[in-house]
Amino acid sequence: MANIRVRDAGGLEKYIKSHGAGTDLDPFVYEIDVSLQDQTTPQFSLFLGEHIDEAVVFRSAVSENDETVEVTTAGPVPTVGNFICIKEGSAFTQMEIDSVTPVAGNDYDLGVSIPMDHAYTTGAQISLQNVDMNVNGGTPVEFVVSPAGASAGTMWDITRMIISMTHDAAGDDGLFGDIETLPIGTYFRIEDGTNYNLFNAKENSDFAIQGYEITYPTRSGKGGVYGTRSRITFNGQDNRGVVFRLAADTQDKFLACVRDDLSSLVSFRVMVQGQVVDPD
Repeated sequence: MANIRVRDAGGLEKYIKSHGAGTDLDPFVYEIDVSLQDQTTPQFSLFLGEHIDEAVVFRSAVSENDETVEVTTAGPVPTVGNFICIKEGSAFTQMEIDSVTPVAGNDYDLGVSIPMDHAYTTGAQISLQNVDMNVNGGTPVEFVVSPAGASAGTMWDITRMIISMTHDAAGDDGLFGDIETLPIGTYFRIEDGTNYNLFNAKENSDFAIQGYEITYPTRSGKGGVYGTRSRITFNGQDNRGVVFRLAADTQDKFLACVRDDLSSLVSFRVMVQGQVVDPD
């Protein structure tokens, strides 16, 4: 047993308990070792979504593992390929609509792509979303992820974003997907009481500058489409060393705004990932 003498930031002598002789063959080993572990709080992977209708309500409660939900909209008609985003208490779900059955008026039965992972009451907050960002942004279109609508005190930490595009021709650093450099660009920002701009993307290289990781997948042997993929990681000391914390109480959001015509892209989606903050 040995004590290792150290000095703290104030210059005071402190001691760390260890065992070992302090030699090459029998080095000191701390009596208390620290092992860093991953978090065990819930994680999320959510597409940025354009809100088509934020006043959707359930006509009846939803049970876990239900594959059809009964909704009433405020007027917009759901379509196959839209998503619904549901929040209630600490639960949240975002899933694709696989089928739409009109009932009467603004009532619809929606088939969803995955069985429901939570039960929800008729008081849940529901929005109808478009997650496909290959839109004509001549009039700017916003795509958002936010914990707003979850229980008071809920906070989400965003750790990274993943960009995925498919297009008819090959991409490269001087294009946006396969579109010539955009005249205005798609910008990304955090809104949490103040606006914090992350970056503006006019061409694929702007994603590479922000996160370095970018690839241009080629077609498969049977044809198909070309792709552009990028990952921008915020946390970790080898990256930016930060997370973006969004609070439900103040309706914080992670936002992208499309301001050019991107309709010639076959697809364009952005997913943000992270974890729910442990309230303790």
